[in-house]
Amino acid sequence: MSGSQTVGFDWGYSSIAYNAAAKAGEVEFNLSIYSNQGVRMKPTFRLVRLYENIIDMVLSEFKIQVVSAIKFHRYKSMLCFDLYTSIGDFNLLTTVS
Repeated sequence: MSGSQTVGFDWGYSSIAYNAAAKAGEVEFNLSIYSNQGVRMKPTFRLVRLYENIIDMVLSEFKIQVVSAIKFHRYKSMLCFDLYTSIGDFNLLTTVS
């Protein structure tokens, strides 16, 4: 089995000033962790004299991302949490011989 992997992160902070007349104001922190990965596997399934199967699987580089965010609404004194994931550019090629 062989493959490649790249891992990284990105974080941010944003703020809207408190304004009682507009009933607005918030603070937000977010963190994104992402990874680009690719894998190649070549497993062999064998029963002596009965069965042999060689599978070549190539999973080209694809992207995985996990994003978390915390947002505090100052006017309402409300705290919100967000957590979501995404997978993109997923391509699997399988050859059986």
